[in-house]
Amino acid sequence: MHGVMNTDNMSIEGLSIDYGPFAFMEVFKKDFICNASDYEGRYSFEAQPYIAQWNLQALAKALSPIADEDLLNRYNDTFIGRFKKRYFELMGKKLGLLDYSFETDKKLISDLLKALEDDRIDYTAFFYALGSEDTLEIKGQNIRSWLKDYYARVQKSSYSKEEIQKSMRKTNPKYVLKNYMLQEAIDKAEQNDFTLVNDLLKIAQNPYGDHEKYDHYSKPSKPENTFICSCSS
Repeated sequence: MHGVMNTDNMSIEGLSIDYGPFAFMEVFKKDFICNASDYEGRYSFEAQPYIAQWNLQALAKALSPIADEDLLNRYNDTFIGRFKKRYFELMGKKLGLLDYSFETDKKLISDLLKALEDDRIDYTAFFYALGSEDTLEIKGQNIRSWLKDYYARVQKSSYSKEEIQKSMRKTNPKYVLKNYMLQEAIDKAEQNDFTLVNDLLKIAQNPYGDHEKYDHYSKPSKPENTFICSCSS
């Protein structure tokens, strides 16, 4: 998540840059704010696509002396629809739906997001466990109900379990660099111990692999480990 995804933090290619306060999603919460200075939630998780569209509208205004602003904005009106289509495609890949269809699978994906939030499930750990051969231990009632629908959908797939899991292992990382992990590395570095800094760099370069020494970093975050930064942190 981008903490301050305003116009000067998006490149002309539409890439987000200069992340400042940022965070990977831990416990899934659609209106989560990763910047402690964002009091109104302008850059919350669910708001970010609309901020991207607003930034493009600002770009259209900046280009208006040399381009047709109305034409640019009419094209920009298609942004959210295009974004949602691509978002659902990516979520289908995360779920191993190799024969994904928007009409068939959009409800399954929407129901998953609601279940993840209702049961306060760790986002990264959930998807990794779902696509691995590890036993998926889920305590939440909503996500357990969703899993029945998911496995019923997978059974209808023309792809084998092995093909599905292989695809999911390439899509769902085992590790993401959460803020508490980075803070641990900072604390050690301030004591002139850069071991964890170097190890986290190796993990970041291969987040899909196994790093036995730091396997605990792949587990769901503990509530006390979750914190957010501000622009001045």
